[in-house]
Amino acid sequence: MRNYSLFLTIVCICSAILPIVQAKGTTCKSPAGAEVSWTYDGSSNSTIIWNFTNPTSEERSVVLIRGATGSSSSSGVPAYAFGNAYFPAYAVDGLAKFYSKPTASDTKDSDTPLMLLQYLTSSSSTTYHKGVAFVFILKPGTSFTIVEGGFDGIVPYCETLLDVEYYDTKKVNINYGFLSQCLEFSILCEPDPFNVTTAIYRPVQGSYLSQSEFWPSQGDTITIYDDGNSSNSNSSSSTPSSTPTPVPIPSHSILATSTLGEFSYMQALGTVSKNVTYAFCPNGSIVSGIETFVETGRRLKAIRLVCSDGSVSGSIGASSSLNSLAKHEQACPSTGVRALGGKSNTMYSPSIPVKALWEIQTFCSVGNYSSLTSHQQEFHTMQYTICPFGTVARGVKTEIYKPYDIIATITLECTAMNSSKKHTPASTPTPTPTANCGSILTETTTTKGHWTKDTAGQWNLQTFGIGGVSKKYTQVFCHENSTVSGVESYVQSGNLIAFRLLCSDGTRTSLVGSQNTTGASSSRMHCDAYGVWGLGGKANQVWPGLYEEYQLWDIRVLCQSGNYSSLTSHTSQYDGAESYALCDSNQVLQGVHATIYSDDNYIGSVRGYCVSVNTSSIASPDSLMMKKPPVSLRSIRARS
Repeated sequence: MRNYSLFLTIVCICSAILPIVQAKGTTCKSPAGAEVSWTYDGSSNSTIIWNFTNPTSEERSVVLIRGATGSSSSSGVPAYAFGNAYFPAYAVDGLAKFYSKPTASDTKDSDTPLMLLQYLTSSSSTTYHKGVAFVFILKPGTSFTIVEGGFDGIVPYCETLLDVEYYDTKKVNINYGFLSQCLEFSILCEPDPFNVTTAIYRPVQGSYLSQSEFWPSQGDTITIYDDGNSSNSNSSSSTPSSTPTPVPIPSHSILATSTLGEFSYMQALGTVSKNVTYAFCPNGSIVSGIETFVETGRRLKAIRLVCSDGSVSGSIGASSSLNSLAKHEQACPSTGVRALGGKSNTMYSPSIPVKALWEIQTFCSVGNYSSLTSHQQEFHTMQYTICPFGTVARGVKTEIYKPYDIIATITLECTAMNSSKKHTPASTPTPTPTANCGSILTETTTTKGHWTKDTAGQWNLQTFGIGGVSKKYTQVFCHENSTVSGVESYVQSGNLIAFRLLCSDGTRTSLVGSQNTTGASSSRMHCDAYGVWGLGGKANQVWPGLYEEYQLWDIRVLCQSGNYSSLTSHTSQYDGAESYALCDSNQVLQGVHATIYSDDNYIGSVRGYCVSVNTSSIASPDSLMMKKPPVSLRSIRARS
């Protein structure tokens, strides 16, 4: 199976008709007279300019079917409708927009129109297929330019410039593949599924398409809702006679990229069905806590959302006999819930093995967190669903095994933080550095950041009167104008012995922990441009001699984008509870302070130093940050 990659940057420029470069494979002309050509932009052979022109005297609407041929070192890209890949990201980050009526491609905000295309595959076909694509609506004598990057080792070609015409406007529900369509746009994507009111286009008479020309969205489900206000009397014949109620996704919310749990069962032993359940706090409120209902055997059976307006959602999971279960509330301050963590376990219900969400814990936007619902640390792997940088939870999407009402997965639905209600916590007292450790004042400013409330690991030493071991301190920081983008760890004999911080300016700090890494295996855990939210880890009781130490045995990185790494040892032993040093939602990690055992320089605990980043720009869904991604080029990785 091949993977195809393109990088896309769109810049829209409207002008009078520009000269068209006539070269083999670079130009297409529609039957109605619209034209498109491409040239390299002059900076490199990886960025091209698509130039759409309309030399006719009438307005033309076209869809571009294009692909790329490969070289000896890379595979090509099969042709598909331009805009069909990653449209859930484009609709949010400002590259494109679903319009409810025909809108010429010369809008002041330069949003490229997205629309729903209904098409037949042959003259004998009566079933309309549906796909999303860019529509380029060109007034007479105008041109429209798009810059597309990422053609390293491949050469684009125009297969067809398709004439299309406006047909109707409808409300549609689009259920798409989040991982395939949004992997490279983890922070900026429509919810999955989402509702949108959009213009519907069809190819002009006598033009047909193949479903293969919409392969990036293969498997998507698009439902058109007949709202009774059709602008075309024939519309009802092409819409389902019975459609489900549109999913009530809140506006301007995004789905967390990571999911807690896994929907998995042994199909050979029986059949279960998946029930996808959504729950949201009312408009204007956010999730401020989670009510959990746990049975005697410690398995999580149901949850309810506690909202900042005082309301509580209905039960998710088991809906009956809640009074017989142990109820607890994992509450956060008014700034809300940032993430949920937990563990899954295989159980039989009644005879079919299903992977159930066994226990959860709540992580607050101010950096503190609850214990797991079972209050135990079994050896199952921790998983998380984390709202991306600058957002907090507004609801959840859950997958439930039916008919058993067992929770399989939870994914948070996130909304931008309300900057007017931000909470600035009191800073944790600065740990006293050792004589050979530079003060925090020499690395950054005390008015700029705060220490995390908690630590990853906990220094604990019992010498039983023997002595010979003491507590040391060390602290390292990225430079003033950079932040932590990852961690390089060193593991020996299954446990962490040292790590260093990787910084956004390309530098790295000195080692924290043992200074002798000979024979240790190293690994790097990177986050994207938004940096590191915090560090997690597990401690273990060790006996280096006749005394007892609690060493930080593993470490993991949690990213501001919502992703996270595995533990450094890549195991999930039950040697100790996982603990965390987490920044506030509007802060990123810039340094750490660690306690060290003097006998072997191994790490006891790590506290993070966090610096504030302005999130007021994403309080509005139309703001700059919600429209622009964290990197200059967006990766288009369509399905093979």
